[in-house]
Amino acid sequence: MNRILTLTKTMLKTTTYDFTQQLSTKKKRNSKFMILIFALLFIYLGGIIFYLWNTLIKSSVSLGQPGIAIHTLFASASVYILIIGILVVPGIFYFSKDIERYLVLPVSASDILFAKFITSLVTMYISAAIIFIPFAIAYIVNAKPDIFFIIRFILSSLMIPIIPFTLSLVFMILILTFVPFFKNKDVYTYVSTFFGIVLGLGMAYLGQTSGTGGADFLANVMSSIASGDNALLKVLNGVFPTIPLLSQGVVYADYGKMILGIVVSILSPFLLVTLVQKLYFKGVIGIDEATSKKTALTSEAFQKSTKQRSALRSIMRYDIRNILRTPTFTTNYFAGLIIIPVSFVIPLFIGISKSPVSITEINQTVQEIMSTNFYSQAFYVKFALVAIIGLLVSYFMANVGMITATSISREGRTLQQFQAMPLDFMTLVHAKILIGAIITVIPTWIIGIVIAGFLKLNVVYVCIFILSSFLGSILSNTSAIVLDVFSPKLIWDNETQAIKQNFLAVVPLFSSFLIIGGFVFAALNYNPIHVIYIFGLILMILSFLVYQLIKKLVYKRLPQIIETL
Repeated sequence: MNRILTLTKTMLKTTTYDFTQQLSTKKKRNSKFMILIFALLFIYLGGIIFYLWNTLIKSSVSLGQPGIAIHTLFASASVYILIIGILVVPGIFYFSKDIERYLVLPVSASDILFAKFITSLVTMYISAAIIFIPFAIAYIVNAKPDIFFIIRFILSSLMIPIIPFTLSLVFMILILTFVPFFKNKDVYTYVSTFFGIVLGLGMAYLGQTSGTGGADFLANVMSSIASGDNALLKVLNGVFPTIPLLSQGVVYADYGKMILGIVVSILSPFLLVTLVQKLYFKGVIGIDEATSKKTALTSEAFQKSTKQRSALRSIMRYDIRNILRTPTFTTNYFAGLIIIPVSFVIPLFIGISKSPVSITEINQTVQEIMSTNFYSQAFYVKFALVAIIGLLVSYFMANVGMITATSISREGRTLQQFQAMPLDFMTLVHAKILIGAIITVIPTWIIGIVIAGFLKLNVVYVCIFILSSFLGSILSNTSAIVLDVFSPKLIWDNETQAIKQNFLAVVPLFSSFLIIGGFVFAALNYNPIHVIYIFGLILMILSFLVYQLIKKLVYKRLPQIIETL
């Protein structure tokens, strides 16, 4: 047990070393600024989740059954941990570069596996905190439980993630042991991302086809949970037996069931992990990082590949190839850009197909509305409406992709090579912004063309939409790169760390929520046409100021960061 704890401490220190090392190399003021950004981001996400939980808890309290909310929390948290576990287990347990270092240590294989399990479980607790903490605050505010209830809730919340993560570990060990082609990192990344996209689209489809019912729908769902007739919860209770044990222990102060749930939660990992540990080390040996093949170049292909190009074009060519040839980059950058447009198109076609009137009648009605409310307006009004839609949609989509928000970080130590070249670093930044703008504007164009075809818009307005959306993408990508220039994550062992462990990459996304929300608020309270023109002007001015800040950071701060590598 002492060896397991020692290994666990070592792994935890290794996990946090990268981040703490970067903080220690910065000025104290910058370190506080980074911590402040993380705190604000957590509060922002927590506020959104708090609102959702608060609505559910209020409904359960009004029904006189606040315990339903506890059961729902434990069930949803279990599913969340299971899904996240399936996604992170391969990277931590199989594709991590520290496996070989631990295998040569004078410790047993089971010690390594259990230490990795505990280390990963700690990260699961941190991930689940964004769900549990807002719920606890909302529950205390609405239900006003006593101190003993709070203690039971905390103990049970610590137990809930254990079994889901254990099952995700066992499941992935079996998959990566008995399905050989999954042992290739590139193949696994592409396949898992494909299933993730299918899952996301499936949830969008089910959300649309399940219908809406507002408060009545929520009340019906909660009634089915209370009566035990909810089929989904029956399945979850069977897969995760600690859900009913711990939820009843918390709500009804049933300490017998609560203790049983704690015992099951603690013993299950030891039993299941012990059973599969031999399979794990059998599967982890011989893992392939990537596929590669040799290609013989013809003289014509060789001359074409060695043709001299401008620095900007060469960097763009190199970067797009790097993205497309690295599965982690491809899947993380393109998944959201695919899911969002398709999730928009699916409900549109489902809504039309379920409509009691024919498509022809719908089209006629739409054309009448367009003639009355759009075509009858002055040109500057129509121009403003089309332009702002293109600008806002592309501004949001550019941040969804996070291509530019991690553009410097994904280079890692390669930036040292760029520094040794006769190259202006602003050329590198320009290439990153252009690549992000071109890639992320394509989904916006697809959405716009589909809508324009349905509305039968004039070609002039389609061109306005295309140009304004490209402008919005340029502005958004310019703003997105500033934090990555200010504090790039250049020290990483694998590409996943450069993206998923780069917390600053999501700041532009949530900033776009605030910007778009501010515009909507102003448009609803003031003259919308005036707001559109003023908003566009302000956005361009802010982007220009951000660009000037980027130039200062590129010439002064970025070289200092590269020297510390």
